[in-house]
Amino acid sequence: MIGCGGIAQVHKWVLRNMSDVALAAVCDIDESKAEDFVTDCAEESPKVFTDWKKMCETDVDVVHICTPHFLHVPMAIELMDAGKAVFMEKPSAISREQFEALQEVDSKYPGRLGFCFQNRYNETTMKIDQ
Repeated sequence: MIGCGGIAQVHKWVLRNMSDVALAAVCDIDESKAEDFVTDCAEESPKVFTDWKKMCETDVDVVHICTPHFLHVPMAIELMDAGKAVFMEKPSAISREQFEALQEVDSKYPGRLGFCFQNRYNETTMKIDQ
């Protein structure tokens, strides 16, 4: 997981409640924030990084991007080019150019990119969709 702020707490909770999933590594530019983030993950012993590129050199399969919006696409592209699957928070891109770059890399690596749309089954969303 890259970014250990508020939304990352939700991602951590979901991942820790899935079978056959382990939180292997976390990264935040604030090392104390990353250390605090993993205090309840002792059994998984996730590695802590302050440099996301160094984290990506490790043996992780999927990276959750929970960073400020402008970082989503550049990180996703580099991660996918490095062979990682990526799960991103919204927005997927902050400009048309970023979105087109993301589409291009996604077409090279089908099935490696996912987005978090956690509100899609909310009652209000379902009513609008009817």
